[in-house]
Parts: sequence; C-alpha cells; structure tokens
Amino acid sequence: MTFAGSWYASATLWAALAVFGGLTTGFFAGWATLRAANPKRQLDYWMSAKTNLLKAADGAGSSLEVHHAGGTLTDPHVLQIKMINKGRRDISSDHYDGGLPIRLDVGVQIVELLKLASEPSSLHLPTGTIDGTALKIGPSLIAKRQTITSSVLVDGSGPEITCRASLQDVDVREGRDHARRQTAVTAGGTVLGLGLSVVLALVAPLTMVAAWRPTMGLVVLGIVTAGIWAGAGGWWAATSWSRRRQD
Repeated sequence: MTFAGSWYASATLWAALAVFGGLTTGFFAGWATLRAANPKRQLDYWMSAKTNLLKAADGAGSSLEVHHAGGTLTDPHVLQIKMINKGRRDISSDHYDGGLPIRLDVGVQIVELLKLASEPSSLHLPTGTIDGTALKIGPSLIAKRQTITSSVLVDGSGPEITCRASLQDVDVREGRDHARRQTAVTAGGTVLGLGLSVVLALVAPLTMVAAWRPTMGLVVLGIVTAGIWAGAGGWWAATSWSRRRQD
C-alpha cells in the first residue's frame, strides 16, 4: 500500500533538511575552529634570531675578539626572543602562580640583557632579569595581542630555547608548535567546507530525482549525512593530529 503523502516523498523537505544540516554543521565547525585557534589566554614564545658575532664578522680576520666586563667571550651570540599573548584576554600578575616569573632558558650563559621592548610601545613593559642561562619575565601584565621582544648577549654554542612558566589558565606554547597546529586546524576547516559545498551542490539534482522517484529521498538523506560526517571527521582528525604532534 502506497501513501502519496508519505513524508519521504517530498523533495522540498529533503532539500530543506540538507540545507539546514549543512548550515548547522558549518556553523558549529567554524565556531569550534575559531575557539581552538583563539583560546582566552595563550602565550607563544620562540627564538626569532640567533647571530654568531664571530662568524658575522669573518671579514675582520681571526684576530677579532669580543670583550665584556673585562673578560673575553669565547663563543658570543646575540639572541632575539619573542613572546606574544595571542589570546583574547590579558595575562595579569594574578595569573603567575606563587608570583613565579616566566623563565626562558636558552641553555648557555646569558651575559647581558641588551634590549627589552613592547609592541605596541604604548603598553606597559614587563620586568626582565637575568638568572644564569635564563631570562626571567614578570610577574607583570601582558596584554592581549602584546608582543615582548628581548635581545640578549650570550656566550656558548648551540643556544636553544625552552620555557618554564607557572601560569594559571594560560596555554603556553612554543611558536613553531603553534604554527603547525594552526595549519592543521585551517586544513581541517577547509576539508569540512569543501565537503559541505560538494554535498549542497548535489542536493538540487538529487531532489529532482527524488520528486520523480520518492524512494530516492532516502538516498539523498544518506548522501547528505555521509558528506557532513566526512567533513566533520576530517576536521576532527586534523585537530587531533596537531594535538598529538604538540604533546
């Protein structure tokens, strides 16, 4: 027995459901991507420049020496270290657990802090002090989107940066890891968007077929659902992969 008014016989219903499902999934996927890329408080750090002073002045001959405070430096480098609060909220002095500063360790002896600057320059500049192989920042306010640039003179080979910070409710990341994660999130969002576009492009011709053969409505629903889940799965896989790489 066939019912002409069966719900699955309506091509208009299937088209509406497909569009609603696509828009809803796209909205939540976009919202999740935005939240993942822009947490409330996120501090990125990285070594943006590393200059060997002796190699930079090769033309001066092998007799070149670098002196500091009456002593001779055997392997002098100038390092540039950057930090940026990429979150949507300020990092206040209250976020430093126990009042402990951010400790940026470069693995070699820091001879002198040459420069400490803020961008924008109108924002308060955090305090910076030297402690052996580490540069200590704070506890001080780091405003949202504020960049702190430090230049230090060190003596030693192979400087590499690590960070130790006791910041509450702040996601601390090395800049290179964050770039990989951003790439993965963007790629996942792109996959999801392309998947939804393909699904919605197929809706119109398939609903015409459904109007001719009502049972094809179930096929339309299956294709739309599969497309949405495939796009969402691609986004989830990309973000999961980036988290594993970062851990």
